[in-house]
Amino acid sequence: FFSSRRRHTRLQGDWSSDVCSSDLITYYQDLAESLGIADRCRWLIDFIPEKEVGDLFNACDLILLTYSASFRSASSVLNLAVNYRRPCIASAGEGNLKSVVQKYNLGVFVEPDNWEAIREGIQQWLNHIDTPQWQQYENDNSWDKNAEIVCQQFWGEDMTLEHNPLSSDRKSTRLNSSHLVI
Repeated sequence: FFSSRRRHTRLQGDWSSDVCSSDLITYYQDLAESLGIADRCRWLIDFIPEKEVGDLFNACDLILLTYSASFRSASSVLNLAVNYRRPCIASAGEGNLKSVVQKYNLGVFVEPDNWEAIREGIQQWLNHIDTPQWQQYENDNSWDKNAEIVCQQFWGEDMTLEHNPLSSDRKSTRLNSSHLVI
């Protein structure tokens, strides 16, 4: 997490022994010290309970979603960032993350695996980015919209319950996410 207004950087992650060793934690803490920014870093080396996640988003101005070029999927963290109206600096391979960040102006997409590109992306964000289309992203990616897409794939354009083979209720009612059974 990056915060320019608060003049500190908040770094956090899943630092369980299965994910990385204490040597890696020490490496990043030493790096922060050598760069002269250790006093601006807050290390949360623990599991973050769900009820505290919002506090982290509210404490920052920008989310760093820097995935490698081999990452070709979406990011659930992006959905949280949108919920808290926080733009991102994102990197990844070709895929959903890149397309939605660019389509909805959710932040700056940068070349993956390139720290200079991340630095330039942060500078671009500090100078100004286009207004994010938060509501349009939420509308286009809501549970109801996703359920509608799934139903269209299974049952075609006519998505009434009478055409739903999973439903015992044969009323002619429009199918929505509350009817979807998986």
